[in-house]
Amino acid sequence: MDLVKTLLFSALAASVCHGADFSLTFGPPVAAYAEGVVVKKGVTAAVRADHCAAPHTAAISGTAEGIDKGTRKSLPLVSVETRPGVFAILANWPANQKWLLVITATCGAASTSATVGTDNEGPIRETAKTYAKKPTATEVEADLKALSK
Repeated sequence: MDLVKTLLFSALAASVCHGADFSLTFGPPVAAYAEGVVVKKGVTAAVRADHCAAPHTAAISGTAEGIDKGTRKSLPLVSVETRPGVFAILANWPANQKWLLVITATCGAASTSATVGTDNEGPIRETAKTYAKKPTATEVEADLKALSK
């Protein structure tokens, strides 16, 4: 019985610790601004690297996925680091449409990935999904389809 309690406690402790793992948080454009940092117009979202021991080492990359005039498009993500671990995402896709941001981030040796829908108001936070690895093409298509509904 003690072994069962030990294993159960270990499993619960691991699930609680998981919350402190390197992750991404999405916010409105204003969350990316920092004093003394000039960012071009067109900021659509802020991305923050959370639980990154050395935020100055954080980096992001990714794509914006969407459908423009009936054609499926994948555009490289354009971002500007406004302060250590905080990035402004610049919209380089057509306005007045929902797009899916597919982001992979690193912090030292740690990495994480996430998708989030965005529109003219900024990120649609309830669409955000995290992935332990870069999402597959099938996962991206499923997230894009869900966003289009």
